[in-house]
Amino acid sequence: MAFTGLSAQNVTIRGKAHPSYKGKIVQLSSLTDYITNIDQKENQDTVDADGYFEVSMQSDHIQPVTLRIDHAVGRLYVEPDFVYGVTIPEIEQAMNYNNGADLPVNIG
Repeated sequence: MAFTGLSAQNVTIRGKAHPSYKGKIVQLSSLTDYITNIDQKENQDTVDADGYFEVSMQSDHIQPVTLRIDHAVGRLYVEPDFVYGVTIPEIEQAMNYNNGADLPVNIG
């Protein structure tokens, strides 16, 4: 029995962001180094007038990814050959100190 190996498959994330993100860039990143927590930018899209965006990447294993719009950051695990639907809520203004720190959001 010959091992053919796994090839990378497409992972797609389709989302709807709160209207306050209209026209902003949403970035998809994957964690490439678990020791230094360095992210690799995989793809990006602009949130359209209705709040929709779509980003994709290639992967051959389940892995954590990050979605970022400005300082709003959401994390999830993705599996090859899947399409995910997410919603990104508005940042709670009480948490936004405008100091450049990441603000975690719960992706729905």
